[in-house]
Amino acid sequence: MARKREMKKLAVLMVVLIAVMLLASCNGASDADGVHENVGAQVVEPEPTPEPEPESEPPEHPLVGEWGSPEWYAFRYVFRANGRGSRHAIPGSGWTVRAETFTWRTEGDNTLGILVAGQQREELWAFEIDGDMLNIAGRNLIGRYSYIRVVNGIVGPPIPVSYEHSLIGTWASDEDETSHYVFRADGVGVRAPNQIFHWRTEGEDLLKIRRPIEEESWTFAIEDNMLTIVSRQHQGLYYNFRFIDENLE
Repeated sequence: MARKREMKKLAVLMVVLIAVMLLASCNGASDADGVHENVGAQVVEPEPTPEPEPESEPPEHPLVGEWGSPEWYAFRYVFRANGRGSRHAIPGSGWTVRAETFTWRTEGDNTLGILVAGQQREELWAFEIDGDMLNIAGRNLIGRYSYIRVVNGIVGPPIPVSYEHSLIGTWASDEDETSHYVFRADGVGVRAPNQIFHWRTEGEDLLKIRRPIEEESWTFAIEDNMLTIVSRQHQGLYYNFRFIDENLE
């Protein structure tokens, strides 16, 4: 009997020991979880993200701008950088071409696509730019045309004047104080009311003034700071101007 009681006590001790070990194991796991939770709760600041470098804008396409036909400069194309454009006749030119708006694109080095508003078929043109000259030839339509770049509302670059001409300066009308001519050495001129033109002389007395839709021809003479111009296109039309020091540009 004594041996049985000893065995029971030993079994109880073993059960108690196992229970204590299990309890200690649970507490250890709980502490470990607490450590992990504390580690997980730490705020780790992310490294600053470097700002992306700004992308450089592509160069503007050489077609962008306004182009005019050489024949009296009456027909114009306008190509805008946003891919839109228009073509129209200059008012007063006598052309009756309907104004049109379009979207445009280029393909490769020399193909121009134009889709006119309201049309389904895209026009395809072969194009070539040589300095201030634009040449286009139809790929899926018939036609070959040339245009000159428009500068300050006038077709083509200024006509170079490579000498100190006696016309250079500002001339005002004796009859109308608001009327004046300004001839600049770079071949650009201005006359009231804010009309910009290109000018050149030929020979001793021929003055040519190029405006957006026509070229004027005048016979000119300067005497005692007085300028007289006589039209070679309209009989009886002439004007007198006196040289002044004011800059009316």
